[in-house]
Amino acid sequence: MRRIGLFRISTGVRMGMLLVCWSIGSGGNPLSEPDSMGKEPRSLQTPERFRENLKQMETASVRGKENKYAVLVNADKNNRLHGTNISKAYKAFKAAGFSDSDIIILNHLNPRSDMSPDRPYPTTTSNHEMFKDTLTALSRIVDYNDLLFVYCTGHGKRVGGAITLAFRDQTMSAMEYCQLLEKISALTIVSVMDQCYSGGFSSAIENSYAPIISITDTDEKHATYCQHFAEQFWSSFSRIDCSSTGTLTNSLEAIFSEALIVHKDKLKQTPARTRGKITYSKGMGW
Repeated sequence: MRRIGLFRISTGVRMGMLLVCWSIGSGGNPLSEPDSMGKEPRSLQTPERFRENLKQMETASVRGKENKYAVLVNADKNNRLHGTNISKAYKAFKAAGFSDSDIIILNHLNPRSDMSPDRPYPTTTSNHEMFKDTLTALSRIVDYNDLLFVYCTGHGKRVGGAITLAFRDQTMSAMEYCQLLEKISALTIVSVMDQCYSGGFSSAIENSYAPIISITDTDEKHATYCQHFAEQFWSSFSRIDCSSTGTLTNSLEAIFSEALIVHKDKLKQTPARTRGKITYSKGMGW
């Protein structure tokens, strides 16, 4: 059994998530949008500033030290529901002890309560390019001692036989996503996706030799409605136990089971839309 050493929520070790929020235009000045509760706008970063902050993270990363990172991605900038999913996920990671300094969020709104333009937290536009850049940067930041969570919400599409995450600029296929994850040398990667046809991403990950745990709320054949699954999953996430690979998987399975029960109950008129699953890649060695 492999261990995730310092990945114990109560230890207060260095942990991280990357936060990327949607912004308009270009240039060096931070941008703003009102938050989802109608409060004062919170600053967002331009893509240029975002990339600079990713480089700072790379410079500051310490190889051999056990860290936790999370990436939160909203592929849809128009639907309030998906923005709310990101806010709930962000709060769940914070409640579980993750540090703002290592959280990456791609979203059209900034869920952080304290987000100064001077903070070195990557925060920018949610699109295919930024997501690809983020995962590529993580391949230089994360090492074999680290745990990485990636959460994606928004819209999924079937394009011919391919399953995709649908950004506004272009789609990301399940195969491209899997290949980008495989370049990240983490101890364990946890992928959580709740968009339509998300099960197609689990199917791509299942045969990977990277150590990936994939969680989806539906299969590759059906659209779904993510609200109830996401609400319950992130509500239960504070109980996550990352102290070892075994406790991580056990707690993820319990959290997923609770979320799927609620998901099935709320969509009981259309049960085919709730065929979510938790999948372990070949790289997990099980």
